[in-house]
Amino acid sequence: MLRNNQGQRSALAMLPLVFFLSVANAQDNRQDAIERVLDGTTSVRYIDKPLSRVLADLAKRHAISIRMDDRVAKANPNSPGLAISIELRDVSLRSVLRLLLREHNLEYVNEGNRLLVTTSEHAENSHQEERYAIPESVASDTDGFAAAIRETLLMNDSLGTAEIIGSELVVRAPRAVRAKISDLVAQFQPAKDAEKTAAQLEIDQILQQPADMNFVFTPLAEAMQQISRSHGLRVIIDRKSLEQAGITPDVPVTFELKGVDLGRSLRFLLNTCNLSYIVKDQWVQVTTKAIVDAHRELVVHTFPIAAEPHMPKLREMFLKRKPMALTAGDNRIVTFKNHFIVYGTRPIQKAVKQYVDALAVRFNKRPAVQNAQKDVKKEENRFADPFAG
Repeated sequence: MLRNNQGQRSALAMLPLVFFLSVANAQDNRQDAIERVLDGTTSVRYIDKPLSRVLADLAKRHAISIRMDDRVAKANPNSPGLAISIELRDVSLRSVLRLLLREHNLEYVNEGNRLLVTTSEHAENSHQEERYAIPESVASDTDGFAAAIRETLLMNDSLGTAEIIGSELVVRAPRAVRAKISDLVAQFQPAKDAEKTAAQLEIDQILQQPADMNFVFTPLAEAMQQISRSHGLRVIIDRKSLEQAGITPDVPVTFELKGVDLGRSLRFLLNTCNLSYIVKDQWVQVTTKAIVDAHRELVVHTFPIAAEPHMPKLREMFLKRKPMALTAGDNRIVTFKNHFIVYGTRPIQKAVKQYVDALAVRFNKRPAVQNAQKDVKKEENRFADPFAG
């Protein structure tokens, strides 16, 4: 009888866990179901229809729930009644929503049981879940890989979470963080398998296209709008940073260049105003050179494989030589296998690359480690400082 009671108590104790897992799985399934609907094709034709009615019609036609966030009305009380005119045939529902919302600085968020139409600012900061296949190169230490991501980018739960579930890395974080993690995962893939998001590939292709520019005393904001319309590229001016630098979006630009790719042409044009740009996940952001220089990227730097046991020592030596890596804001260097995962500014990335290259040159001049039983101290000295004679 006692055994039966103990068994019942054990079974009851497991109920909350089973319930939690069931709810989590159901949430994932609902999100996946909405993603499949978004990928499905549709055709639309709306002429001067209020946004609220357009969303209601799309929700009814595709059997999903679409709700307008209260933040939209607070940001612009006229938003629900905004007139929408759009006609598209045989395109994905995802593309339809992006096109009709983007014009009004709105976006949608997949909340699992519904789509929430909200402000771009809220969508940018919203913690959404994304799943990534584990690259084969890190499969032997998936927990270490997730820990490296947490240490490099997340730091605390307010910035997001990363965990291994089955054969996937599951991340819940703001969009900017997810974009960096997506890029990080791609860097651990073989070169032929590395993939960018569809939006990133589209921006890359647009920036590589030839462009003709001819502006004469044209306000900067107007010039960016013309470039955006001509090339189908979303260009956003970082007005706050420009204002802090004493530059207004109405500053006149005079610039002419033909037959050069759009990326370089845009950089040359902005340079006349002491500005530059950063490629975000879905748009190009025009900002000050100081912001561009301070922009932190996530890059994987790979050391010779035999250096793996000595990575903490290599990191220590680098930080001694480059103390700015410790003092320059949020720059972070995390060791994982025979890699430095570096979240830092361009100067930091350049310094790390030089360090790795110098070590590789030194390493290639020395015989490979044959005996794993060699004195550990001797091996540490061997790899500790690649600049030593």
